[in-house]
Amino acid sequence: MANKQRLRAHEALNVDVSASWDVQDVITCTSSVEGVHSVSPGCDTITIQPIGGNGRYYFTWSTSTATSGVIDTTKDILVYFWYDRINEIRVPRDVGKTPVFHISATVAGTKTIKIVES
Repeated sequence: MANKQRLRAHEALNVDVSASWDVQDVITCTSSVEGVHSVSPGCDTITIQPIGGNGRYYFTWSTSTATSGVIDTTKDILVYFWYDRINEIRVPRDVGKTPVFHISATVAGTKTIKIVES
């Protein structure tokens, strides 16, 4: 009988082994001012959670800490983040020594977002 087990248990369940968990501050953004978070060295994933409601957000990665002009709404990713769910985003490897996460809201008003590094 052939062994059809192709993945180990943690791979099949899609979980990280020995992941660290470092709670960061909250960031704020609007439709014209980007929320910016510089990711710590060695961080593989950031977990984000909007406070106070669901929403559509644009996000991208760069090495710039500027709070405007980095996100291009014609090219960058538009996602819907739920306030009652954990939203994980992998940190890309090819951004630079200190990747910077940029996020902006698509509607008027200030949005607050919790950030956790893992």
